[in-house]
Amino acid sequence: MYAMVLAAGLSSRMKEEKLLLPLEEHTILERSLETASRLCENVLVVTKPKIAADTAFPENVQVAINETPEAGLASSITVGIAWLKANAPECEGVLMLLADEVSIRMNVAYEVMEKLQGRYDAIIAVSCNGKICHPVAFGAAWFNQLAALKGDKGGSQILKAYPESVEYVEADDEGDVDIDTQEDYLHAVLQHRKLVLVRGAGDIATGSIHRLHEAGFLVAAMEIAHPTVIRRKVSYAQALLSGECIVEGQRAVLCATPFDMAKAFGQGEIPVFVDPDAVLVTKLRPDVVVDAILAKRNLGTTIDMAPVVVGLGPGFTAGVDCHAVVETMRGHTLGRVIYDGSAIPDTGIPGNIGGYTKERVMHAPASGVVNLMHDIGDYVECGECLAMIGDTPLTASLTGYLRGIIADGSEVCQGLKMADIDPRDVYGHCFSISDKALSIGGGTLEAVMHLLHCKM
Repeated sequence: MYAMVLAAGLSSRMKEEKLLLPLEEHTILERSLETASRLCENVLVVTKPKIAADTAFPENVQVAINETPEAGLASSITVGIAWLKANAPECEGVLMLLADEVSIRMNVAYEVMEKLQGRYDAIIAVSCNGKICHPVAFGAAWFNQLAALKGDKGGSQILKAYPESVEYVEADDEGDVDIDTQEDYLHAVLQHRKLVLVRGAGDIATGSIHRLHEAGFLVAAMEIAHPTVIRRKVSYAQALLSGECIVEGQRAVLCATPFDMAKAFGQGEIPVFVDPDAVLVTKLRPDVVVDAILAKRNLGTTIDMAPVVVGLGPGFTAGVDCHAVVETMRGHTLGRVIYDGSAIPDTGIPGNIGGYTKERVMHAPASGVVNLMHDIGDYVECGECLAMIGDTPLTASLTGYLRGIIADGSEVCQGLKMADIDPRDVYGHCFSISDKALSIGGGTLEAVMHLLHCKM
């Protein structure tokens, strides 16, 4: 028996080649072929020339090309049957699979195949509440009728013409819908994993995003259009400035639509949106919302945005505007989860690193456009010029590695925080997520896991 995967559709409703879209770091077609290979030792895929050229097929998969896919689904069936007659004349039957149905019910498919075994003239289909569903299997006695099909209805034409010859396997549900539209694709990507939307994508937010992603959540970030990011090398917000960025091996990409987001998720990437007002929350109805803006006050996050809402730092009260708060103040309670109450109020004093607090952070001495003299990772001496803001120099307040500085060409206002020097003399700290961000990220992950467990 062969599993025949029909993969030559026009993807007209998707508006791009759907079978080449990523899904869990494989394409939709690759996922379908993997499923077919689990069902049958012999697999035949009928596809278009372009898809065939862009796909590396496993060794056990044979390929037949449909040169006229616009003729409809039946044209792929006739091409496949012709290939079987020419290359596998001993084939006793075929299991029909649609390439855009990536998660068929395996137990039902196995039962269909078992019922076809040794029955040359049988037709085995799936029925759910009186509706015919996939997959469908045909014994070889039906190959001539299959080869004569026309139009876009496929094998269902034979089922309707010879109802007395069809035996059904009953299923409890219809299974997954076809991936025909961008909405279908988004649903398929989100179907088996929790969606987390994070407000903010700066360096502290990145610690939470990174840890949630590594724990298996689908995480997307929402930011303002022009964030003033200091620690650019370890902030997913950098994707807003350059289209993409990589932090500790994890790629983030700028996205404009939920469809873009779905494609990014399918490739294992982190989507970043320009969405300061969190409009995506209403559109996507995520499982979790995390406010990681760190504005020292709540900028609009409410407890009803998602089943789980977590706020980072001052400005949030657990049980009022979120379900949990994560402490962001350096010290004994950093990263702790608060389920009743608020975080420690902001002191306005930077945390102690290497014995320095406010000395390690520099602010713009004037308003104007930034012209960098040094960039992140440079070792600088106290008093050395780091950048010019117009005609005014920004000088280093101490000696060490320049851990963060606002991007070249940025326009700043006097007093804006714009640079950060690390006195610990460890170059790698400039390009890795900070201990503070990871500690807060650990608290965020704990809060999300705990609250999701409580609501299950």
